Amino acid sequence: MIATFRHALILLLLLLATPAIAQEYRYFLYLDIDADATTGCSDSYPNAPGQTAGAEFRLTAVVSGDPPMVTQVLQAVCNGGSFAGDVQIGGGYPVALNTGVNGSDGIELSVFGPPLGISGTRAIRLEAAARTERGNEDLLLTRDGAGDGGPILLGLPFQVPTLGVIGGLLLALLLIALAWRSRRQWQRRALLSVGLLLGIGSSVAGTALLADGNLSDWSGISPLATDPAGDSSNNDSAADLRALFAGLSGSELVFRLDVTDVENQPPVANPQAVTTLEDTPVTITLTGSDPDGDALSFAITTPPSQGTLGAITPLTATSASVTYTPSPDVNGSDSFAFTVNDGQVNAISPSSVSINRDLHNAAPSSPASNPPAVNEDAVAQSLAFTSFSPGPANESGQAVLAYTVSAVSNPA
Repeated sequence: MIATFRHALILLLLLLATPAIAQEYRYFLYLDIDADATTGCSDSYPNAPGQTAGAEFRLTAVVSGDPPMVTQVLQAVCNGGSFAGDVQIGGGYPVALNTGVNGSDGIELSVFGPPLGISGTRAIRLEAAARTERGNEDLLLTRDGAGDGGPILLGLPFQVPTLGVIGGLLLALLLIALAWRSRRQWQRRALLSVGLLLGIGSSVAGTALLADGNLSDWSGISPLATDPAGDSSNNDSAADLRALFAGLSGSELVFRLDVTDVENQPPVANPQAVTTLEDTPVTITLTGSDPDGDALSFAITTPPSQGTLGAITPLTATSASVTYTPSPDVNGSDSFAFTVNDGQVNAISPSSVSINRDLHNAAPSSPASNPPAVNEDAVAQSLAFTSFSPGPANESGQAVLAYTVSAVSNPA
């Protein structure tokens, strides 16, 4: 009954939840019911890099919104070597911000245990993964996040059979009848024995845990596995798994994944266009913005094809300068791309700076040469000069339209 009420409450919260932003992160938990990595299904995470193995069930917590919410909890069953389509089983509660391991964010999810076939199972092997909208990933496959850290195992207590609703009603009627007829000592002992049986059945239900965005109920529970900080691809804080907790609460398996920082929003690199003259360097101011107000660093992702870039010089928390030097005697368009980083993650995509190099009309030239010898007091002479150049190769189609004598030495 309690589990049914929980599911109804979760679905109601889901209907009321309205995430405000489009960023979506997914956190995966893999349940290997038979604790055998050679059976079940696997998923690949090429950017982690690595893969999970041997899971009979996959749980997914979908996180988005501002503040971040667990909008959906999905369950997929391994069937024929691959996971079938996801089915929603919960969601609609907040992420526990800054209250996890070392100030990380806690993401909770739960699943009703009996349909998983855990009856008689003494331990479940677990694996976890994270993937952000940016494609960055992290895996937690062992107890310490290392290759030889040993499997992550959730031990299950010995299960005492419990009564259903009808059985409970019949037992209640029996207790009333026994109390009414308890005239002999053995009847009072029978009544006490039944009460003790009921007490044992409730005591093995496990710690009261609820996937609700409040981590206070995890107090005193140690993580099953931990993972080093900063080992996600591109150091993405929203994909950086830190710890995995698990527990049995009544008939539900409840899990908690701690992530470095789900709140952090990626920065944005601002595109722009600049103009310069052919053969003329230009200093460009690069800019970006960050929704969280973090200071930005800048990096070139694609250099220009017809020019070079100098070193990047920081200007303010959200700007930097770089000097572009065009290749000689080339005009037209060129471009380069850059990204920004807020200390935790790069922009979702790089931005481009387009450069237009206007034609610069270079001066024509003529090779220096000595004039021919002329006798003193000779009559006027005609002098011929050749090999005039209109400019560099890209101006070869131009013609020399005028000639000017700029200086005459010793005209007497």
